[in-house]
Amino acid sequence: MRDNRILIIATVLVLAVLVVGYYLFQQERERQLAVQQEVASPIDLEDSALEEQSSGEAEVTLYYYQMGHDPENRTFLRAEERSLYRLEDPALMARQIVREVLRGPQQIGPGGPGEPTEGPTLVPLTDRIRLRQLYLMEEGMAVVDLGVGNLRGTIVGITSELAVIETITRSLKRNIPEIKQVRFLVNGTESATLAGHVSIRRPFR
Repeated sequence: MRDNRILIIATVLVLAVLVVGYYLFQQERERQLAVQQEVASPIDLEDSALEEQSSGEAEVTLYYYQMGHDPENRTFLRAEERSLYRLEDPALMARQIVREVLRGPQQIGPGGPGEPTEGPTLVPLTDRIRLRQLYLMEEGMAVVDLGVGNLRGTIVGITSELAVIETITRSLKRNIPEIKQVRFLVNGTESATLAGHVSIRRPFR
């Protein structure tokens, strides 16, 4: 009789685990479908459109990769202050930040003030990567949908691929309090990696 009770209890526990697991799986699946089904219309981030919605200037801190630095080193990313349009909508503010990160750093370069620097920083990526859409989900999740073209010669290994991910993630988290973690889509769909080296199946914190 005791053995039967143990068997029944064990069966109930297994069934409970399966039910909870299935429920969580369905929730995640529905969330992902909602993201993918939302129309990724072109984002109007022209300066004229942003200026109309702006309430002034906002000082933000953006992060850029310094080439040759190891991800474990505190100098892996370099901070740069930037003045952007102050926007009340956090999603629109986040999109503006990602756009600026992809443009590259704007310290004094060979062409003068405002020109991207050459040397130990990540080159501008706007010709290879573009922001298709950005969504703010519940529980502090930002979903960044990147339009990715041919990255050959731009992202050549694990370090530079991680740098792209980290520059976007850290810049968003630093400036948008609502964002606690960042998940990436590639060309509107879930992808194993951005450029073949670093898994993006899970969100980055």
